[in-house]
Amino acid sequence: MQEMMAGGDMTFNNRANWAAVYFQKAGLAERVRRGVYRLSQDGRQLLESQPNRVEYGTLRQYPSYVEWEKNGLQYSLRITSGA
Repeated sequence: MQEMMAGGDMTFNNRANWAAVYFQKAGLAERVRRGVYRLSQDGRQLLESQPNRVEYGTLRQYPSYVEWEKNGLQYSLRITSGA
């Protein structure tokens, strides 16, 4: 039986989808079409290094991820502050 999230999504699917988004934003993968991603050269190099985990600190080594994260934080701050 699959573990379900409160919103009804399967936990594994949710986490895999977010991982794909994070890899894409870091420039480690590109979206070929819906549900299909391809590793970029940087993505291949990262995985060839055989990291135990890919965490936020790993992703923050890539400028495009940092920029995306910064823009998202600015957006969140505008929403919560009412600006």
